Amino acid sequence: MKISTGVDVVSQTDGRERYQNIDGTRGEATLSQDETFNNYAGYVLSVLSIDQWTITGGLRYDINDLGIEDFFLEDGADNSGDVDLKQLSPSLGVSYRLNEKWTTSLGYSDSYETPTLSEYSANPDNTSGFNQNLNPLFYSNIEWTLKYYDQEKFFRFSAFNTSGQDELLPFELAEFPGRSFFRNSGSTSRWGIEAESEFKVHPQHTINSSVSYLDATFSEYVLDDVDLEGLSLPGIPDLTGFLSYAYQPETGQQGLHIRGAASYIGRLYADNNNNEKVDSYVTADLSIGYSIYTSQLKFYPFFKLYNALGTSYFDNIRINAFGGRYYEAAPPRQWVIGVSVRWE
Repeated sequence: MKISTGVDVVSQTDGRERYQNIDGTRGEATLSQDETFNNYAGYVLSVLSIDQWTITGGLRYDINDLGIEDFFLEDGADNSGDVDLKQLSPSLGVSYRLNEKWTTSLGYSDSYETPTLSEYSANPDNTSGFNQNLNPLFYSNIEWTLKYYDQEKFFRFSAFNTSGQDELLPFELAEFPGRSFFRNSGSTSRWGIEAESEFKVHPQHTINSSVSYLDATFSEYVLDDVDLEGLSLPGIPDLTGFLSYAYQPETGQQGLHIRGAASYIGRLYADNNNNEKVDSYVTADLSIGYSIYTSQLKFYPFFKLYNALGTSYFDNIRINAFGGRYYEAAPPRQWVIGVSVRWE
């Protein structure tokens, strides 16, 4: 058995200021505060191998100290304060080597995530300080995986289920257009399947592909007296796919490089109530280059074409946006010509 242990220490400090926006001109200050996020964690991992079996286990304990110092006292209130969050997260997994090329595994884990400083500081009442109504997020995950690997091929298939509690979702208010606020969303459920592969049909030719299906829903959530149980979580596509082909010279050789890739993004919803449906779309990219080597220089002139199909789609979806302003359009077809030079 192998056992490893360690500690993580992370510290972050943000200075946040906010001003009135008067027709694009900065007005008087409405917020000024320093925010700190300190994480102290200890973990232990163990690996036990018995013949074709490998058993892994882990424990992680997190202590998160979040603090805020309020410098904007003109509103008559000092909203300085602290939030202390602690959590133990276990994990357990077992894998079995079927033969030299096939392996299957099953794993379970609990995970924990705190709201970020920007999420905590987005107060719907437009005051300084942290939004004390936000809770940390908890997830329980179980996943089964089947893998195949040799020098020419790689394949992975997995099925998973994740139960969530207090997942954060953004929303907007009419009084503050364009600003995102956050709230916990009760219980959620995700289950899905994924498959990915890589085939080297020739030393110079590689095909990569992946596909995933995800059913992500509210399992228990009532918002504004509306029961959202069974509705889809906003902003998450139900089906995604990717396919790429790459041609390149043999290692260390100069010559032609070609890469083409296509992506599919399935339908999704932009709001909690599933009233705003976003259609699926397909995009494709193409790049062509040629590597030229001299004794000390490496030249790589290239041409890249983005969104080669000229697909009209939305690059960013504003979840639960106010006034129906959910969409930010993606750029149209674009091309780039360039050359990179390396001195060695």
